[in-house]
Amino acid sequence: MNVQVLKIESGSDANSWNVWLALPNQQLSFRFVREIVPVGKYQGWSLTAEPRFYQMLQFNQHITHQVNQLLQQVIRGDTVELPVDVGQFYSPEAAQAEMARRRTATAAVAD
Repeated sequence: MNVQVLKIESGSDANSWNVWLALPNQQLSFRFVREIVPVGKYQGWSLTAEPRFYQMLQFNQHITHQVNQLLQQVIRGDTVELPVDVGQFYSPEAAQAEMARRRTATAAVAD
């Protein structure tokens, strides 16, 4: 099943957001927080989601990456049309099979 980002809304403070995902058989909201990080004389920032986001998607890192990319676009003020597909949800077994398939495909290209 494809996972979709349904909506992204501001959280309880200026540096937090709630991201609603349509996952297999459920819709869930996950809280993300932006942390300002000093980098020399400049400021950068990083995004962190609540732990259950990473636990639920531990075999689906491609989805966590896409969700983070979308949220970064929203934070920068870019227009994002929602809902948007962010990838196929894999069970642990299916994720391992998909990783093996990708390794084989990558090795074939490298040869």
